[in-house]
Amino acid sequence: MKITNRIYAINLFINRAYLIVGDKLILIDSGFPGSAHRIIKFIRSIGRNEKELKLIILTHYHIDHKGSARKLKSLTGAKIAAHVLDAPYIEGKIGAFRKVKNPFGQFFLFIAEILFLYERVKVDILLKDGDEINHLKVIHTPGHTMGSISLYDSIEKVIFSGDTMPPQLGKMGWSRNPYSVNSKMEKESLKKLMKLDFEKFLPTDGKMVLKDAKRVLSQFV
Repeated sequence: MKITNRIYAINLFINRAYLIVGDKLILIDSGFPGSAHRIIKFIRSIGRNEKELKLIILTHYHIDHKGSARKLKSLTGAKIAAHVLDAPYIEGKIGAFRKVKNPFGQFFLFIAEILFLYERVKVDILLKDGDEINHLKVIHTPGHTMGSISLYDSIEKVIFSGDTMPPQLGKMGWSRNPYSVNSKMEKESLKKLMKLDFEKFLPTDGKMVLKDAKRVLSQFV
């Protein structure tokens, strides 16, 4: 799906990745394991080559976001970027389930880690709050994970939020995400995003807000 002249949403298994096109291609998140060929097929469908993919930015370490990063890196040579706090989880040095307090979330992440043991991948670029990476500003938005990030494109006035926004956006309620490590920090991270000037809000999971996004989100927050 074309969002702007430079931004595409790629629908995957239960969520999506985002592709930013320019002289080179940038991917935000990579879906579950097994999504790599679907992403490559999409890249070819818009007349580009997967070898033009130079950077994959992971918003956090959960398997539905990092799952195909290793395969894509192998196929394209793209570098992997993630927040410094989430890098050890992405690389498999720390178990993804360890910070989660909800028993269901902890159990699911533990099982996913066993099933997808080989999907750990080296992080080439360590990010922190305020960094600029290929015209995208890194906004540290902890809560879902301690190293969760959002990315702000000031040219397009777009926020790529990862899983910072809960999927029930628009229902004017808040339920605890079983995979999040700190619900209070999630709320504070959303308030932090509201300080930015944006028109579109693009989560990896849940509802995209493609028009008048700041007003919609301000009502939710």
